[in-house]
Amino acid sequence: MEDDEIENLIVGLRTLLDDNGFGWAREQAEAALDPGWQRRWLARALLDAAESVTVDLAQAELAMLETLGTDEVDFEPDGSVDVDGAIVVAAERGSASEMIDQPRGALRRKTIQELASKRYAFQMLREQLGSID
Repeated sequence: MEDDEIENLIVGLRTLLDDNGFGWAREQAEAALDPGWQRRWLARALLDAAESVTVDLAQAELAMLETLGTDEVDFEPDGSVDVDGAIVVAAERGSASEMIDQPRGALRRKTIQELASKRYAFQMLREQLGSID
């Protein structure tokens, strides 16, 4: 992978992590590296962070669903934590459960299985990134 491709990968991974609520994973990955390290190392660290908050979490949730033997367990915010203001406002109006518009049951399981199967995409990116000297 050329230097400009590595930079594009870094920018893309940072954006994806931040835009999807995983800025903390990006921060941890970047903090673990010395500033003078190669950009290839940063790309690898961000790639690992992205994999852990997607594929690894999906596999953990899939294992939980299989262990519990149900697809109908829904985790909802209790309304006491103000993530962005919307949850508390909705809870005060009595509509917190209406805000949760995510796949349920078999559709949710299929979505999680699909995400859990994407490890090869991360492996391919690592191969394209090449060896880290």
